[in-house]
Amino acid sequence: MTTHPARPLRISVVGSSVAYFVTPRVDPDGGNYGERLEARLYARGVPALVRNEAGWLMRVDEIVADAERRILGHSPQVVIIDVGWVECQPLVLPLPLLRWTFSWRANLSPRSLLLRRAVRPVLKRAHLRWGPAWIRRGGPVPDRLPLPRFRAELERLIDLVAERQRALVLLLNVPPTAPHLDEVLPGIQERAARYSRAIDDLVTATGSPDVRLIDVRAIVDADGLDAVLPDGIHLNAAGHELVAERLEAEVVAWLHASSTSGRADSPGGRQEGQPRAAN
Repeated sequence: MTTHPARPLRISVVGSSVAYFVTPRVDPDGGNYGERLEARLYARGVPALVRNEAGWLMRVDEIVADAERRILGHSPQVVIIDVGWVECQPLVLPLPLLRWTFSWRANLSPRSLLLRRAVRPVLKRAHLRWGPAWIRRGGPVPDRLPLPRFRAELERLIDLVAERQRALVLLLNVPPTAPHLDEVLPGIQERAARYSRAIDDLVTATGSPDVRLIDVRAIVDADGLDAVLPDGIHLNAAGHELVAERLEAEVVAWLHASSTSGRADSPGGRQEGQPRAAN
């Protein structure tokens, strides 16, 4: 009888730079939580292929609009969604201008790069100096993506992945940020907490075993900002490792549950060529 090698478990990651950036870059071999999850699953005997489709300052509505390319085209069996941090920020600079100013890969023509090099320091100084004052004195400043719209877009994304793609959805909530960020983005702690609660509530509201929460907020609260989130935005190597550990636990539990339930549309359903549920 001919045997077939197990096909890798297909995992997609979407979100903003918090889903891939490791700060500081002192552990290049360990990588971000997606890369670490892949290595952990392989160590368990579960071949996995992780595709990270996160983007700099990317919002959930942009992910939904580009879902065919970033998610559906890869036919993932697990989708990790890491949104909320960009959307909760106060809308001081328009997002295209913010990306143009702060991104390290602007993909501009040589002439535009020269212009950016000249203008960028001025914009950065103005943003850091006048942005906080405007937030404090100018009355309520809207969120970069209003909370009702954020909920609606995230719900659309969950429905698209969990119901139509029949994939496991793992949602990361928004961790607390460093106190120094309140100087640049006044009120950001409260904004982050509101968007994090919205993610928690959406996971609970689905009532589905295929939609699960990865409580990054609890990880940061337990280990401390300095230990896992030193810049207040991006996880360090230790933080990515802790998140990868939680992701691994949920994936393995889902594979086991799918295997025992005999679902034919999941990797745990033991279709020919699919990885077997881990022990």
